[in-house]
Amino acid sequence: MKQGLVGIHMIVQNEEHYLPRCLGSFQSLASECFVTDTGSVDRTVEIARQHQATVLHAKWDEDFASARNISLPLASTDWILCVDADEYAVEGIDELLAFLPTVEPSITKLRVTIINRIGEQEQANVLFQPVRLFRAGRGYRYNGRIHEQLVRGTTGDRERAITVGASVESELPTEIAKGVSVEQEPLAPLVIMHDGYLPSTMATGHKPRRNLKLLQKQLVEQPEHPFHLYNLGVTYCQLGYVEKATEAFAQSLQSTPLEAPYRPTLVRDYTKVLIVLERYDEAHGLLAVERQRYWGYADLHLLFGETLQQQGLEERAYQVYAEAVEHYTDHGTSVNITKIELQSTSDKGHEVQSEPAYVTEQGSATCKPYTAMGRLAQKKGFLQEAAQLYKLALVSMPTYKPAWRGLADVLQQSGEPDERIAEQLKTGWKDQWKEQLQRVAVEADRDITEVIQALASCGAYEQALHILQDQDCNHSIPEADLVHWMLCVNRVSEVQEWAERQYRDGKDHHVFKASDLKMDWAVACWTHGSTLPSSFLAVIELEENSTWRALDRLLCDQNEPETGLGTGTNTETKTKINIEIKTPNNTETRVKSHLKDEGWDQDERIIQPDADSQKVTTSQVSACVQTLAKTIIERAVQTGQLSLAKRLHMKIAELYVEPYERLLHKQWIAEVLYRTGYTMAAAEILIQCMAEGELQAQSLFILGETVYTRGHYDQALALFQQALEQEPGLHRARAGASLCYLQLAKEVIEQEVTRSPSVAELTAQLTVLEQKLRLAEGLPWRTVFHAKERRNHVAEQSHFAMHDR
Repeated sequence: MKQGLVGIHMIVQNEEHYLPRCLGSFQSLASECFVTDTGSVDRTVEIARQHQATVLHAKWDEDFASARNISLPLASTDWILCVDADEYAVEGIDELLAFLPTVEPSITKLRVTIINRIGEQEQANVLFQPVRLFRAGRGYRYNGRIHEQLVRGTTGDRERAITVGASVESELPTEIAKGVSVEQEPLAPLVIMHDGYLPSTMATGHKPRRNLKLLQKQLVEQPEHPFHLYNLGVTYCQLGYVEKATEAFAQSLQSTPLEAPYRPTLVRDYTKVLIVLERYDEAHGLLAVERQRYWGYADLHLLFGETLQQQGLEERAYQVYAEAVEHYTDHGTSVNITKIELQSTSDKGHEVQSEPAYVTEQGSATCKPYTAMGRLAQKKGFLQEAAQLYKLALVSMPTYKPAWRGLADVLQQSGEPDERIAEQLKTGWKDQWKEQLQRVAVEADRDITEVIQALASCGAYEQALHILQDQDCNHSIPEADLVHWMLCVNRVSEVQEWAERQYRDGKDHHVFKASDLKMDWAVACWTHGSTLPSSFLAVIELEENSTWRALDRLLCDQNEPETGLGTGTNTETKTKINIEIKTPNNTETRVKSHLKDEGWDQDERIIQPDADSQKVTTSQVSACVQTLAKTIIERAVQTGQLSLAKRLHMKIAELYVEPYERLLHKQWIAEVLYRTGYTMAAAEILIQCMAEGELQAQSLFILGETVYTRGHYDQALALFQQALEQEPGLHRARAGASLCYLQLAKEVIEQEVTRSPSVAELTAQLTVLEQKLRLAEGLPWRTVFHAKERRNHVAEQSHFAMHDR
């Protein structure tokens, strides 16, 4: 005789961290709970009993199905719900209790919606709808050593899998989501969250290594089984063996039947791996066929669009992204977590979706393709269209940060002042959350973090900080970000005061363990012209202390010659500084003194005078100090504190005696400046370097790209060719060279058309050439500069000694 409606069944081992949350979330649903423990040595069993669960003990024999089947015959409820400890109910408990009594007796199994978290951000989720609910006493059991499948019957050849698979996620190789059947069982109104595959959890490698061991045993028992090969590929991805994963996916796909329920997810995951490995032609060939089979699978459209972009087919990619959105509009099969539409029953029976319930990343049919289309439109210069597309993305998912940042970026590119950008973003935020704001009556009840971060992402730091000054503003911005933004707007004293107050108030000093925060505090001190305070050194790890002290003494030498660069104030240097470094006569003495005071001379890695030259060479200076100095230089450039970056750059350059070492260092600083948007300053340095010696391939590319941008295609071609001579595999230089050839050919044909306008063949050739140019320009070879870097384009000078922001 049945004792209740729903029973919870689960297997566990050392789950004391997850179990209270899991059992607590199902407490109002379950009439009974069976927890099969397979050898826990923590408080798992105690916690289960505290939640009135019946605990069964079983020896772990490396077989998930065997363990899961132990409790099934003991069920006294009408329905069995199988869950894992790292899952918990987030929605639909009451609805499910009302729903189950209405299910027709002929229906013996139901799907539920599972949200699988694959990242820390709110929108980093994969949605799937596996069968988890089934009637007790109907012959159901699980089969399979790992990735167990729900089956019915006793004869292995006649058993039919209901739930299968696992799936690779976006950030290979650490993210994963479980698979799902595409069979259309009715969908119950229950939503479960699963976070056991977060990157932080997967980083330990325990689950992948365990799964690999079990899969290898399974493949011994069932050689070349396509389902197990597929899961082997997933596990290889988790362990970082992406090439092996590709082989396993390819082998699985060859023998997987078209009707196999896990096949669409296999195609999706195989494509993801091919894209990671930059095997775009293979990905293109695969999706060109498989998209037709699974036209309702928005993820495949999204992946195909990405593949086409990488191949330079931007117009076609735009169309494919639009097809993903069209699929959502026409079929409505994509699920939006902000309002999950659940299938329900009526008096006339259960309604079945017209499209399979694919494993899908959140937003694959809405915010993600809209944002991708917005980026393409922005790249082509259609700024109003891009802004509208970003807004459409936000309509579908108001928390989607890439769309917020894209909108801020395109507004800045359109020439809007920062104040206007802030107003438009705040207005958009209010529009997106209008209904919620009306319900709660105050704006402070809704986090405005997306707007603040979008402003900072486009370099509007003052506006971001201004919003944060509002006492009623609700946000979740890390303190390290706030400090960084203050430094970017040259609030150096405020950064120092904040850090000192944080230290003095005795707050959690672990916040200073973050490397970025440490660097910003140090940059603020040195920009202000002061040494590192004792409070800074007190919160630094002991093993790092001497390195920071050595660099501090090197920077704050009171006997150093005047550079005329100032100390980080907003004073523009008017005299051009020759980038060539001359080593002062007392360099060795001063540097050795600084390092000796900190005990560095006791380490043979740090400093050993060369008896012949009595100089300090690169190999004799602390590698730790040099590494830290480079990190500080990069941070100073990123925050606009260029006077400090210049000063530290010169200090480090003084330590190089060999000309080639100084040349390499100067090329490195040029690359740092270029990536941050100071393109002309970088070009000036590289031109000087060319006069002193040979440039490296990357430096040649940067200079070539700068020259190409200004229309000097012959000079750019020569630079790209030199880069390729050094590094034949530098694809960006190869693409640049190809474009130079096309541009030069276009110029020649245009001249001929001008001379002979009546020759139709010339005009036709020009048209074909222009089409090829558009295709080649679509290749992702150019350095992408966003709003923050574009601001530095405007601020740049003809030399490195630029004013600070």
